[in-house]
Amino acid sequence: MKINHLIPVNLFKSDSVSRKAETHSVDFKQDAQIDIAPKDIESILQWEKNEKIPEKKQPKWNLEKIPLKFYINKDIYTEKLMPEFTKSVENSFQTWSRASHGLIRFEKSLSPDNADILVRWSNETLSGRNYEAGHNDLKVNNNRIQKAEITLIVFPVIDMNLSSENRVDRVRRTALHEIGHSLGLNHSSNSKDIMFHRGIYNQNLSNIDTKRLNELYKTRDLDVIT
Repeated sequence: MKINHLIPVNLFKSDSVSRKAETHSVDFKQDAQIDIAPKDIESILQWEKNEKIPEKKQPKWNLEKIPLKFYINKDIYTEKLMPEFTKSVENSFQTWSRASHGLIRFEKSLSPDNADILVRWSNETLSGRNYEAGHNDLKVNNNRIQKAEITLIVFPVIDMNLSSENRVDRVRRTALHEIGHSLGLNHSSNSKDIMFHRGIYNQNLSNIDTKRLNELYKTRDLDVIT
């Protein structure tokens, strides 16, 4: 049975969620941030309203798997900023770890095959989503995340007029948003949150981002991450 979750109008679309009865396995895809000028909105596919998954039913990692292993694929494109991009992604993992007071910890994997969270780079956006900066694919079994794959767009449309420094920071903010999805968080309705569907405009995790992570994994609250 396939369930398609579609996110509205503007800017964020959640792709198919497939559920196989014989394995009780679920694939969640949530996509990344896109930035778009108001004049372009009419040209974007008018997505249906997304049916949010209740927080209590949000998938999450089994804490017995901690530390979660992540692997960042080598860049296959001629991108001179790739070392800075990679460092930004690594820092974003640590930001989420601090938000959990270290309950959620990460370590680098030497191989993509052994990684719980795989980060890959691409210059190909999904069909109909020319403005995206990345997306996320979760493999879930019995409401427990088994594997996550984050795709980050190397040079999205929104980077066209950005300086090198701002491109690196855009990657960091996109990674924060996508790692949040990889931990089981869905979109927030608060425009100040990194998990807002246009949260890429925000610089860091908000109190609400942190609170939602703590509620999902039953950890303590933490002040805004700076």
